[in-house]
Amino acid sequence: MTTPAIESSPTSLVDTLCEKAQVLLEENNIDGVEALASEACARDPACNRAHQLMVRIALIRGEQDRAETLLNRWRDLPVDDAFAEWGVLAEEMNDIQSAVEIYQAHLSQHPHNAKSLFGLAMLHADRNENGLAQSRLQTLIQHHADHIEGIFELARLYEEDGMMGLAQELYARVLELDPDHAGALAGKQLVGAQLQSTLPSAEIKSHPDVAVLILQLFAARKDVYARQWIDDDGKTGYVPVREPLTENAIQSHLRGDTTVGVYPIFDRDKAQFLALDIDIKKDALNKARQNNTLMEALREQVCKDIRRVCAGFASLNLPVHIEDSGNKGAHIWLFFEKPLPACDLRALGRAYAKRFGPASEELQWEWFPKQDAVGEDELGNLIKLPLGIHRKTGRRALFIDTEGHALADMEEFRPVIVDAMVLDLLNHGQIKKEDFEQRDGGVFLCGDGRMQLIRAYQDRVAIKVQYVQPNGQVQKVPYRQCFELQARRLIRMLRGEDTAYLPFLIR
Repeated sequence: MTTPAIESSPTSLVDTLCEKAQVLLEENNIDGVEALASEACARDPACNRAHQLMVRIALIRGEQDRAETLLNRWRDLPVDDAFAEWGVLAEEMNDIQSAVEIYQAHLSQHPHNAKSLFGLAMLHADRNENGLAQSRLQTLIQHHADHIEGIFELARLYEEDGMMGLAQELYARVLELDPDHAGALAGKQLVGAQLQSTLPSAEIKSHPDVAVLILQLFAARKDVYARQWIDDDGKTGYVPVREPLTENAIQSHLRGDTTVGVYPIFDRDKAQFLALDIDIKKDALNKARQNNTLMEALREQVCKDIRRVCAGFASLNLPVHIEDSGNKGAHIWLFFEKPLPACDLRALGRAYAKRFGPASEELQWEWFPKQDAVGEDELGNLIKLPLGIHRKTGRRALFIDTEGHALADMEEFRPVIVDAMVLDLLNHGQIKKEDFEQRDGGVFLCGDGRMQLIRAYQDRVAIKVQYVQPNGQVQKVPYRQCFELQARRLIRMLRGEDTAYLPFLIR
């Protein structure tokens, strides 16, 4: 935006002229509006309201060219409280680029203006830029807690992205402000029905022996498992190993000597986990093999789908675990306390796919188990276990976060990241007693408090610290990268390359 050539010197008379013109506009007295707006422009050439009324008159009269000429005056006028109306006019004229520029210019000087925040958020939403739209709406309702349409649109975007718990809270908040809001009534009812259809997941308990833990957690068929192979041409596949899956076989998998897959269905029609395989389609992968830019775009698509699915599960209070598949995609795991009919788990998978999907254009989703039942001599489809090495890429299938970064033992980071962050939020009053609600036998963080926590976590893991390497050297890296470095230390210990695990140290 150019530096304003005109300085505003509003007078009570100019304000009165604009207010009278607005009344005449509502009465459809266009000539009267023009007379008053022209006089206001003459008395104060920097009056936004007067110039906006002139644009409105041109639009009513169908004088499109004149309206476009008058619209461009926004660049030379002061950015005051009335400035956002220029964005509304630009939208009505379908000049979306100007509308974006106007809202951004207004927010650069008035960052909490409700009309510009809402207008820019809706333009982002129209472009399917849901993350940007949600960010603007979060700022809007943080500073304008009773902005009904802002709260409603944020709830709608959360629902669209599968974050049902957050959507339900915001729909309820709209109804507190406007009990007859039809959109919120319908949204709350629909989201509530969807939330009631989920099954509870198991609480996963730690175990000192990694191999034993894997056998317990990834409960599958016990009398046979699969081993991955690779030939001289780089082709890979799996061969059934018709013997019990033992701790020794898991240890071999962890060392990288072999790579093990399991058959989810046991006892003919039971399973104890649900897994989503997010993969890049073969034709898309072939196109991107010689193009790093395309390959990075595909990887970002994978992370985007991971974030969308995990946000959906989180909104349903279902904890999931993300694993880099070691090749070109990821697995998302959901575990259950007891065996369930495989047909029920597959029905859940279809329901979640409908709620969280569809997959991004260049990706495909597959849910495991893939059969309702298997015959006496059948095995069904297998899925590779985490933490092993993919024979084709040589990469280890580590557990990752929603940004694709490897996870380490979070107990090491809890004091410096989680505990410190929570204490800071409480001490500075950013999270208050009102941000919690008591329901269903527990206490839950909700609404603005939850948003504050998410933002604080993202800021915290971006902080750079002095990380001590095993050789004593120190490098400055963000906490987020420390997670991956510690995960790699753990892997070296599991493979026998290091005799001990060096805990996380900062200097």
